[in-house]
Amino acid sequence: MSTTAAVSRNAGVGAPVRPAGGRAGTEPALRPGRRWATIAVGALTAAVLAACGSGGPAPPDSSGLEWRPCAGAAEDAEGLRDAECAELVVPRDRSRPDGPSFTLPVLRLRATGEHRIGSLVINPGGPGISGVDYLRTEGDSLSTLRDRYDLVSFDPRGVGGSDPSIDCLDEAQEAEIRDRPSVPVDPEDERAAIDSARTIAESCRDRFGDWLAHVGTADVVQDLEQLRIALGEDRLTYLGFSYGTYLGARYAATHPDRTGRMVLDGAMDPSLDYDGVRRDQAVAMDRALGRFVADCQLETNCPLEGDVADGLDQLERLVRTLDRQPYTGPDGRRLSGGRALALLQSATYFPPRTWDGLRGVLGDALAGRFQPMLELAHGPALMVNPADTEYLAVLCHDLETSSSTDDLQRLAAEWRALAPIDGPSRAWGTAPCHVWPTRSAEQPAPVRAVGAGPILVIGTTHDPATPVGWARALAGQLDTSHYVEWEGDGHLAYGRAGPCVNRTVEQFLLEGVDPPRSTTCPAEGG
Repeated sequence: MSTTAAVSRNAGVGAPVRPAGGRAGTEPALRPGRRWATIAVGALTAAVLAACGSGGPAPPDSSGLEWRPCAGAAEDAEGLRDAECAELVVPRDRSRPDGPSFTLPVLRLRATGEHRIGSLVINPGGPGISGVDYLRTEGDSLSTLRDRYDLVSFDPRGVGGSDPSIDCLDEAQEAEIRDRPSVPVDPEDERAAIDSARTIAESCRDRFGDWLAHVGTADVVQDLEQLRIALGEDRLTYLGFSYGTYLGARYAATHPDRTGRMVLDGAMDPSLDYDGVRRDQAVAMDRALGRFVADCQLETNCPLEGDVADGLDQLERLVRTLDRQPYTGPDGRRLSGGRALALLQSATYFPPRTWDGLRGVLGDALAGRFQPMLELAHGPALMVNPADTEYLAVLCHDLETSSSTDDLQRLAAEWRALAPIDGPSRAWGTAPCHVWPTRSAEQPAPVRAVGAGPILVIGTTHDPATPVGWARALAGQLDTSHYVEWEGDGHLAYGRAGPCVNRTVEQFLLEGVDPPRSTTCPAEGG
């Protein structure tokens, strides 16, 4: 883990999440939502400008990026109509620079204030979220940062408008995967789940061949370095959400001497393998659903009876009922156990809005009237997508897992004990990575980034997609980290958490103010 950012692709990580109206993003991924609050900052001194970035006017456009007005700019929101677009051509394989290449779209929103610091490169998460779409639709929510920075984002290789883009399945195939049970209910279902995983992997291999081995994070790190050079910046100043934190941390470890100020919000732990990622997400999502239930039971229209444990049991029974017998609407669309669980997971991303939406359809669903939930599960509220091949192409390649599906039953049983609602589904959701045709030569490992500039790591205490333990772990690994934890619910903090987080981020990026090594921001008024 956006355009209108319904959410971070989980990982974002987990199952990727897609923006509302978009082609699929977080799942873990991981997506930022609307920035609801910004904090004004004071004027910058020349010394701070020099410390934070390259300073001065925008560099001349002689770096290989040919900027032009973006197509369709007249349709953009006020303040985004001056967006500029360019293309960055990067070699598919850097050991063969004269071989085939990816063409990556880049978008820039020039700084609006008089005291420009430099370029701030943003990655919204995923993997698999279009940075261009995100910035074009969400750039107005970053106006405080845009006052001093050119805001820049790009579509990573294989994603969105990248040529080529790793889009392996048609709509019918994606729908079939979404319409499956959340977990197999019998041996035939188990065989079908494994066959489906192989179909995804083989479809990507057959369609993209040698391209598939070159969309991992290590390659994107080098593209990010090429973008920094093309922008004319001495050091990379960076804002990454969800999976974007993994990309940023890997960049800092690879190019510490070229790493300026970084903000990593909703952090991943680079030392985890794929099974570890999915297991931790399952536990975090079950806990987040428990917080939804507790909140719901304070409302007069909550249909969940008893205490929190009772409410969670009711949610689990609802999903298992639809696993055994999916509901088919009048138009032929289905509400499967898989879709129902994905909707529950999606509701944990951006409360209270997403909590309210789920609560509004639960009463009918628990009474056997499934049409309202079906409508919600076939719209932008469904942010978790188990069939997102742009996401799988990166994480299945990057993160170590076994090359056998024999352990799936065992993992499902073990994870059910840890997370009864989400654990079994997350275990079976690892199946495509167990049969993926490409593997990174690098193993997951902690990162230190000795010599990098200051890095601000942000965790949210009740984040379902990037569990807070990951942010704490990353902050402990990085040599120059500062850690902020928001005691809130949902995925990501900046723009949602209130003045404590927002002010810390903006003073860090705009004024060069380093916070204490560890800071806690309260949930309410934070």
